[in-house]
Amino acid sequence: MYLKSFRITNFRKFKTASNTIDFVNPKKTTEQYTPSSATTLIVGRNNSGKTSIAAALQQVVKHQDPKGSDFNFDHLYKVLDAHKAAYLDNQQNCFKTPYMRFKFSIDFSDEHKTNSMENIVDFVDIKSIKAGANKELKIELRYCVKEVALFGEEVKKLIEKHPSDDNTLFREFVKLITNKIRFKQTFHCNGEVVNPSRDFKLSHLIDIKIVSANLDNSQNSLSNVFNKIIKYKLRYDDQKDNSAREKLENSIFKINKNVTEEISTPHEEIVNSVVEKIVDDQHMQVSLRSDLDFDSLFTELIRYEFKEGSHFIPENQFGLGYSNLMKILGHIIDYVEQYEESDSKSKVNIICIEEPENFMHPQMQELFIKHIDKAVQAILGKTPKTINSQLAITTHSSHILNSKIHASNTFNNINYLTNSKSNKTIVVPLNDNKIQGREGSPHDLNFLKKHIKFKVSDLFFSDAVIIVEGITEEQLIAHYLTEIEDLSRKYISIFNINGAYAHIYEPLFKLLQVPCLIITDIDVKRTETEKKEFQQLTVLEGRTTTNNVLKKYKNEIGLSDTDVSQSDMKEKAVEEETKKNIFGEKINYVSDSNFYIVFQKCSINNYYSTSFEEAFILTNFENDILNSTLKEVIPNKTLTDIIGEDNNLQSLVDNSFKLQKKLSASKSNFSNTLIYKMASEDAHKWPSLPTYIDDGLNWLKSELSTLPLNGI
Repeated sequence: MYLKSFRITNFRKFKTASNTIDFVNPKKTTEQYTPSSATTLIVGRNNSGKTSIAAALQQVVKHQDPKGSDFNFDHLYKVLDAHKAAYLDNQQNCFKTPYMRFKFSIDFSDEHKTNSMENIVDFVDIKSIKAGANKELKIELRYCVKEVALFGEEVKKLIEKHPSDDNTLFREFVKLITNKIRFKQTFHCNGEVVNPSRDFKLSHLIDIKIVSANLDNSQNSLSNVFNKIIKYKLRYDDQKDNSAREKLENSIFKINKNVTEEISTPHEEIVNSVVEKIVDDQHMQVSLRSDLDFDSLFTELIRYEFKEGSHFIPENQFGLGYSNLMKILGHIIDYVEQYEESDSKSKVNIICIEEPENFMHPQMQELFIKHIDKAVQAILGKTPKTINSQLAITTHSSHILNSKIHASNTFNNINYLTNSKSNKTIVVPLNDNKIQGREGSPHDLNFLKKHIKFKVSDLFFSDAVIIVEGITEEQLIAHYLTEIEDLSRKYISIFNINGAYAHIYEPLFKLLQVPCLIITDIDVKRTETEKKEFQQLTVLEGRTTTNNVLKKYKNEIGLSDTDVSQSDMKEKAVEEETKKNIFGEKINYVSDSNFYIVFQKCSINNYYSTSFEEAFILTNFENDILNSTLKEVIPNKTLTDIIGEDNNLQSLVDNSFKLQKKLSASKSNFSNTLIYKMASEDAHKWPSLPTYIDDGLNWLKSELSTLPLNGI
């Protein structure tokens, strides 16, 4: 059996929608099986709800009563508001009560056989299973208030006690649920109530081991982990041949005998001679003996060392990253060793590792996800037990996410968690089909998989993303963001992926619900004469764009097709492409949910720019920092030919396209020089960003102003 999915309703930040976590089928299906493809990855920023998934699993497996703080607070506010409304209307009763639901989908098909049907017999029809029906079990556990009338009375008392202090009322309401309200648990299968046998518990069906991120970091923490394993192993071996434990205890007996002989005779007499000076020696005699036993041998005397080159070092000198890794493996070994073999294939077995990246450097994080499945399989292979284990990892490491995607060559098996504008947790199970989109091609998907290894995995942990076309935009916008108060406190990733490919990311951005600003160029198609003579662009209407992003959203932008007769085409030698993607009279930015595209739709000082560099020059031609930068980056003769000996700055405007072309081979130098000069000047002296970029950043401010504050 294996867990296919787990739905969490009204628990902590989980509400009633987008609340299902998909788990990976752990079955080896191909010869080219990639271990990391068997791991369920749960990714998200801090405070997105990752830890709550493990907490929810423990809640139901251990059949714990929920506390008030375990409920989703929006849900509790609605319950409390209903009671307040009923109280104000003098209604006798209000029957709205808090509830939680947890739904498991479990596969027990032939591929995932179970040794026993005993744990699921209350929920399935054995005859239908034998007849070959769908072998998927869906169990829902509901927590509901046990005494509804009592709940209503207690809430009414609180409302009467705090009629005008809503904050105090809500806090007391949460305490009431924790301290006085009891909940009943009911099981549901296929929408119907099921009454399992009296001794049934979910722990009979599901076993979970959580390796917490907050592992003990005391000096002997590693020794404690491995001592526990070895002691259990000795007991296990002793049950089989009655020799291992017996041999060790015989050795301990001999040690005690020898040590006692060494300390008893020579030292008892000295101690007792001192004692008898104070008290009657008939009333107190001191006896010294060695008292080593099986437990104290491992707890107090044995220490673990680690080999580093040809030297052995104590565990308290071991790096925190390696120590954390060893503790994770130690806890898994301990779990396997103590697992009851009779239960191993009659249960869903989940090992959940929380944030393993703690203390690990980036390279170790990359390797961890590649090899953790192999390590777990090696651990399982060392025991005669057969445990059907599923591995789930929660993380906010872009390195682990990146390695996961590349090791398995897929976006499948990843659950992305984010917070909505109402601060609820949203679960987005990713898969290749969703990310490719209906209109996408396999080439688009492969591009994403390959490109993501460079930097794009960061977007899963970003508050927002900005996509740009070139190095100048990437470096300068990052610099400007540090001075924009509303944006500097957010984690904004900037990706230079060229405007021709920005639209490929649209399905992924929409899935992740991350605000995405795309800054692209109008890319007007010029004739060879216009290029050769560096002609300025004064009219946009009627011109053709070659930009693939703008072409895709032509209807939203205001692009149109135009009919050209065959005779005109022959006479003017116009290509078929000339008939398409023509800028109209009115041009718009693209706004599509969390997706916003800006470009140079308006003229600057009577000219249309076709690149960021040109727009920057047209906007700031009188700025001292820009002018000193141009003098350093552009050859003197070229610049003198443009502005003349009298330094005519208006000529910069009239030759902006020519300057753009001259900068094409030195864009990085241009941006670095600008940043160098800006760094030593007050921000009010900096050049201004072009209007279209300001428009985009203002949209981003608006989007981020409604998002909850998240950790990185």
